[in-house]
Amino acid sequence: MELAADLTDYWVLTANYGYNDTKITGTVEGQSLSNAVGDRFANAPKHQAGLWTRYEFAPINTTFAFGAEYVSKRVSIDGQSVKAYTIFDTSVIHQLTDRVSVMLRVDNIFNKEYAASGFIARDGHFPGEPRTAFIELKWKL
Repeated sequence: MELAADLTDYWVLTANYGYNDTKITGTVEGQSLSNAVGDRFANAPKHQAGLWTRYEFAPINTTFAFGAEYVSKRVSIDGQSVKAYTIFDTSVIHQLTDRVSVMLRVDNIFNKEYAASGFIARDGHFPGEPRTAFIELKWKL
């Protein structure tokens, strides 16, 4: 389910939620999912949600954005529990001219350590991205 709204001429909000209660009921002999019959798909969260909002301050040609992503606990391929997580992102975009803008974006603002997915006990879980920042310069032709 997703909701996208222009709250004002300068303020946009997007929110989403996903619910997944799928279980594996059977398999073809010789397939790799044979040990998972009766379980959920590996790394499939039951709940997932997101929020993104953006506000443009027209007088200074600058847009500020903030978002969050939530993923509920999951089960790895080996049946281990993979913890739920919430991460936050932000960005600032400044329009320098009609054709040139610069953006600063920071993903995982609080540098949350989390497992993006789980594999098997011997290999553990795959870590999510640490805090990442980058600057983008955009030029429209």
